[in-house]
Amino acid sequence: MLKWILSLAMSVLLGWTTCYGKEELVFSEFQIKASFLLKFIKFVAYPDEGGSNGEINICVLGDDPFQGFLDTLTSSAQVRDTQGPLLRNHYIRTLNTGQKCHIIFVSKSEQRQMKNILNQLQRKPILTVSDLPNFTSSGGMIELYVSNNRVGFIIDPTIAKEAGLVISSRLLQIAKIKESPLK
Repeated sequence: MLKWILSLAMSVLLGWTTCYGKEELVFSEFQIKASFLLKFIKFVAYPDEGGSNGEINICVLGDDPFQGFLDTLTSSAQVRDTQGPLLRNHYIRTLNTGQKCHIIFVSKSEQRQMKNILNQLQRKPILTVSDLPNFTSSGGMIELYVSNNRVGFIIDPTIAKEAGLVISSRLLQIAKIKESPLK
């Protein structure tokens, strides 16, 4: 059982499939992206950690591409790490819902409003993540992408720093870095 769990964890971190015996575990693109959202929490420091009441709010803006898998992962993470922060998922249609989001995943359904959304979130201590093309070029912090059947991510550490977030150097080492133009 332990080998299977380790195999599952490595496949989520390193790629699409892994073999355990004769079985092949295949994870969808959005299952891996949901896993990344939870992993990013461990590598981002917020300016007001005390104001979260021990909760981390993960917000999905627009349509839910994860099809319930984010809820499954969040529940599973709570069981495994009872000492960690309480993780709550919120599915929102607008930014004016009153939710205190720590992470906002901007769905593809919001592509037309992407620049407006990012303008509203500019310099706020909210980690912005999306799989929309050119998300980091438009002012987002983390852009998820697929290349050679692997999910990767681009980080703009300058935008995160302007919002008061500190992204761990360990996460930056495994990301593509988007350099913001000098102002």
